[in-house]
Amino acid sequence: MQRALLVRATLAACLLTLSTASLAAAAGLPVDRAGSGQAPLHAPPIYSVTRYIVDGVYQQYETTGGFYSTGIGCVGPCTTSIQTTYSWSNSWSATITFKKEPVDATVGYNTSNAGSVSHTQSFPVPAGKSGVIWYADYYQVKNMYVHTETCSGVGGCTYKYGTATARQWLKRLYSVRLS
Repeated sequence: MQRALLVRATLAACLLTLSTASLAAAAGLPVDRAGSGQAPLHAPPIYSVTRYIVDGVYQQYETTGGFYSTGIGCVGPCTTSIQTTYSWSNSWSATITFKKEPVDATVGYNTSNAGSVSHTQSFPVPAGKSGVIWYADYYQVKNMYVHTETCSGVGGCTYKYGTATARQWLKRLYSVRLS
C-alpha cells in the first residue's frame, strides 16, 4: 500500500513538473531544470525586422546638369570632330539609411548600372566663326518619398522618413558653340 502511494505521488510530481515546464517553454519563459543535468531553457532571442518602403515618386524630370567644353574646335570654314569613349553610370541616394532594391523596383531600372560608349560627332563651322564642341550627360531623375519601418517583438515599431533620388543615364549630348 505504501509503495503504491509513493508511486502515485512520484507520478503526480512528475506530471506537475512536466506541465509547468511545458507551459513555461510554450510562453517563451526560462524553464528551471535544476538537478536534471541539462542546461536551463531560455527564451529565443528577439530580432528587429526592418522594411524599406518607397511611398511614391513626387517629381520626375530630365536634365543635363550642365554643358562642359571639350576644348576641341576650329576656326571656320572647317569641320570640327570628336571621337571618344566615355563611361556613364546610373545612381541613387537617400537622406536616410535605405536599401536600393525598393528604389530599383519603383523606378524600373538598376540604379547601379554603368557602362561605356564610343562616339564620333562632327560639326560644320562657317567661315569667320570659331567653333568648340561641348557635351553634357542627359539623365532622367526621379525624386521619391521613402520610409523605414523597424519592428521588434517587444518594442513595437519605429519609423524614419526621408527622400531618395534616382538618376538614369539616357545619353550624351554634343553641340558646337560658335563665336
